[in-house]
Amino acid sequence: MKWKYVALIPWLAGSLAQAQNTKLLKAPFGKDVMHLVPEGEQYRYSGFRPGKVHFVSGATSSATLNYNLLNQEMQFINPVGDTLSIAQEKALDLIKIGEQQFYYRPTIGYLEVLAEVPLLTLAVHQLIEVTEDGRSSILLADPVSKKQNSQSTADQRTRNLKLSKKNVYFIMDKNKRFHPAQRTTFYRIFPEHKTSIRNYIQEHHIRFDQPEALTEMITYCSQLTNSQ
Repeated sequence: MKWKYVALIPWLAGSLAQAQNTKLLKAPFGKDVMHLVPEGEQYRYSGFRPGKVHFVSGATSSATLNYNLLNQEMQFINPVGDTLSIAQEKALDLIKIGEQQFYYRPTIGYLEVLAEVPLLTLAVHQLIEVTEDGRSSILLADPVSKKQNSQSTADQRTRNLKLSKKNVYFIMDKNKRFHPAQRTTFYRIFPEHKTSIRNYIQEHHIRFDQPEALTEMITYCSQLTNSQ
């Protein structure tokens, strides 16, 4: 089997806490965050690109595609120029945009393939997490509130929001099941090699939030099985 390594996305290659991956902004109450973030910062690519959608039924469809990190949706441009999100995502098998491949899982979202070796695939779920004053994730837009006067004081206030680009890594096994990229996942997939894997992690100081280290990890595990 041919081993495949995909060029890492620039802002993927580093710690999730890097400052350049965080943006602070003030948002008026009731203002949709989608309208505050520049379009170029919302998407995986700088522009929509030709791609192909593969369905589990075996059907395919060509489209001009881009992945929106803010709403975590795969979007396309229809014939009249409207930007729409792909519906019926459970019917998807694989999406290809250029050389990049994306899978979809309802419990995770879209996952971009970073590296493939026999038996294992490294993938990343990319998103922009929105938090308010250090609290947990909030909705992109304020929920509908009770009726107030048009000059409501609340409407004049602003929220301090932090937008953080985050990368959550997963390992896909030979049965196309995705697992969190953590040491127990490798123990579970290769129980007969648990000791060797544990030693490798300790000796190489593997960090499970680093795509380069994870690529080395899946390569090592694949070689273990090939050496049998």
